Amino acid sequence: MAICYDLGSAAAGSGKFFDPRRIDPNKGYLRHYDNYLLLRFTQVNGTTLEKAQATRELDVCERKLRWHRGHPAFDAAMVDAECRRMAARWGGRLGLPKATATTRPARQRGGRGPVWG
Repeated sequence: MAICYDLGSAAAGSGKFFDPRRIDPNKGYLRHYDNYLLLRFTQVNGTTLEKAQATRELDVCERKLRWHRGHPAFDAAMVDAECRRMAARWGGRLGLPKATATTRPARQRGGRGPVWG
């Protein structure tokens, strides 16, 4: 069962080459942030099996968020504003205290992204 990410084949990679300079890191970040919100909701409100799966998938999601945030074309101001709107739509259903609500997952705050040469 996968909620957002297929953990079985994701570890091995798809084998397809992509040029990281040609992607839109803002759109990618927002897509994975939407997944992050869904996984957090599932982690708080799901069944025991769904909670366990969501916890495993959150690691993949947070890694993808870090990668997009570290991209040189990443626009933090635009993305953070949109992330706040997305989180507001979820309201208090994520189980996070309002004081700790942020546009970046906890493991991401203050962390370093990928090295772009």
